[in-house]
Amino acid sequence: MKKPVPIEVYLAFNCPNQAQDLLMSNGIKPARNRKELVRKLNSYIVDGKENALKQLVEIHPDKDLILAYGTKTETSSSACGCSSADGGASACNCDSCKSKVEGVKAEVEDPNKKMVKVWDSVKPYAPVFIGGGLLLAGLIIFVKRA
Repeated sequence: MKKPVPIEVYLAFNCPNQAQDLLMSNGIKPARNRKELVRKLNSYIVDGKENALKQLVEIHPDKDLILAYGTKTETSSSACGCSSADGGASACNCDSCKSKVEGVKAEVEDPNKKMVKVWDSVKPYAPVFIGGGLLLAGLIIFVKRA
């Protein structure tokens, strides 16, 4: 599993100009390179704690995602038009959604069932494939000898 990227590193590489401006507006001299910018942002976070993090969120490229994290959304409609708490078929009780959920559960519980269906559709052609393969092998051997 990948290690999470520290916010100071993320900001230094994804929005260095805004990070520099933030540091300068708080009386910190501008960094000369990205490594120094990371170090200065880290120091700013350690010294400023919660206030510094709030200011960093304001310049963060994913600000909207961060602020939306954890907020509850209104009840929405699922694809079938039913209303459910999570907006999906898992909480819906209509027949259409129940059959979709059951179909997905069946595939997850027995993934080989799908392969059996594929094999059943290809099975009548197996002798043709085998014969064609043998014919091709024989042709290759014949050409190499000539």
